[in-house]
Amino acid sequence: MKYNAISLALLTSIALPAGVANAKAVPDDEDIEKLTVSGERLNNYLYEKADSLSRLDLDIKDLPQSISVIGEEMIDDFALNNINAVLDTVTGLNVEEVETDRTYFTARGFDVTNFQVDGLGLPVLSGNVHGDIDTAIYERVEVLRGANGLMTGTGSPSATINYVRKKPTENTQISARAQLGSWSAKRLDIDASAPLSDSVGARVVVVKEDKESYLDRYELDKTVAYGVISAALTDTTQLTVGASQQTSDAKGNMWGALTLYYADGMPTNFDTSTSTSADWSRWDVTDTRYFAFLEQQLAEGWSLKADYTHIETDEDTQLFYTYVSRDADTGVTLLDPETGLGLIGYGSEYTLDDEHDYADIYLNGNFDAFGQSHQVMMGASYAKVAYTDQSLYDFHTGNGFPLLPAMEDWTGDTPLPEFTDGATGSDVEEEQTAVYFGGNFALTDSLSLLAGGRFNQVEVTGTSYGIDETLDENAFVPYGGLVYAINDDINTY
Repeated sequence: MKYNAISLALLTSIALPAGVANAKAVPDDEDIEKLTVSGERLNNYLYEKADSLSRLDLDIKDLPQSISVIGEEMIDDFALNNINAVLDTVTGLNVEEVETDRTYFTARGFDVTNFQVDGLGLPVLSGNVHGDIDTAIYERVEVLRGANGLMTGTGSPSATINYVRKKPTENTQISARAQLGSWSAKRLDIDASAPLSDSVGARVVVVKEDKESYLDRYELDKTVAYGVISAALTDTTQLTVGASQQTSDAKGNMWGALTLYYADGMPTNFDTSTSTSADWSRWDVTDTRYFAFLEQQLAEGWSLKADYTHIETDEDTQLFYTYVSRDADTGVTLLDPETGLGLIGYGSEYTLDDEHDYADIYLNGNFDAFGQSHQVMMGASYAKVAYTDQSLYDFHTGNGFPLLPAMEDWTGDTPLPEFTDGATGSDVEEEQTAVYFGGNFALTDSLSLLAGGRFNQVEVTGTSYGIDETLDENAFVPYGGLVYAINDDINTY
C-alpha cells in the first residue's frame, strides 16, 4: 500500500433559506461574536534535504533525479518496523519477498544493488537481503531512483537506498513503545538520548520483537541494540562513534515457493497458511557493525569529512526445499490433482561469514564566481568485502530427498538429514577504490548545472560454486543534470 500525506483545513458555511434568516434576524445594536478559523498545512512526512546522496548541501527539488525520503515520523505512525515495510511505501520501488527471509528490491526493471549507510556506499555481491532489517536505529531512509554513478557503484539504472542512522539529540529524550499484533506479535523498543556534558551526547536504542505468522510453523525472534556517542573535540571538530548488532532468528522459514500448477494445468490454490518448511527449518542471521565519523569545519563554509564502517555478518541455516517431479519426456509436472501427490523435498545446511570494510573522505564547500554562488565536492573511497559461504546436503541416508504427502497434509514432520555431502560454496574477495568530484554551478538565477564524475577500480578474486569470479576492471562514470526553477516551489530537470 502506498501512503500519501494530506493535510486539510476545511471551513464550511451553510446558507439558510431567506425566510428563516429573516425570522432570526439579529438587531443592529446587538454585538455579534466573531469566530476566526485558521489552519496550516502540516508537512510532517516531507523532507527538504537529502544531502548524503550528493555530498552537496542541496534541497531535494534542486537535484535532477526523483527522490523519496521516509522519515522517523512516518515510520512510527505506520509501525514500519522493518526495511521491507518502509520500501513498500516508496513510489517506483518493488519489494519482492521471494521467501520468508530473503528479499530482492527492484526499480525501473533492474535489481537494486546500490546501498548506502549515512551516504557511505556499500558494495554488495548480490542484490538480495537476508533476514529482517529493523528500522529502529534509523532516522530516515532515502531512495534515489535512477543511476547514481556519482556516489555509488558504476551507475546502475535502478535506484540507490540510503539508510541514515539516528544521532544524539541536543536535549534529553526517552521514548518507549510497546506493540501487540496479530499472530502473537509482541514488540518493545526503547530510544533514549541525552547530553553527557556540554560537548558530548549519547543515544541508545534497544528492540525486542517476537512474532508468529499466518504461515504454518513460522516464528521470528529479533533483538536489536544500538549505541552512538558524538563529541565536539574542538569548536570546529566533531567525532561520532557507534556500534550496532541485530540478531534475527527465524524458525519454520521457507526456502523456495509453492508449486503453482497441477499436472492437468489447473492452479493448486493452496491455503494461504500453507508452508513448505520442515519443523527443523531455521534461518539465523547476526549483523554487527562498528562505525566512526569525523567532521572538520574549515574556513569560509568548507568542511572535511571522513567516514569508516566495519560490518560482520554471520548466517547459520537449515533449509528444506520442495519441488515437483516431471515427466522425463514431456517435462509436464506430475503433481496429481486428485491426490496432491508428486512433491519431493530435500534439505540443505547453509552457512555464511562475511566481513566488510568501508572508508570515505571528502571535501566540500562553496565559492562565488560570475555573480553566482556555487558548490563543489571531491573525495575518495575504499571498500573491501571478504565473503565465504558453504552449502551441505544429504545424499545417502534417505532423509535428504523424501517423498512428501499432499500439501494440505504436510506438517513439516520429516527426519533431520545428515548434512555431510556435496560441500560447495564461495570464497570471494572484492575491493573497490574510487575517486569522485562534482559541483552544483548556478548558470543563472534560475538555471543550475549539477555535474561531476567518478572513477572506479574493481578487483575480485576467488570462486563461487565452482565458477571463477576473478575480475579486474575500471571505469569512469560521468554525471550531469540541468535544473530550471520555474518558481520558488517548482523545478524541472
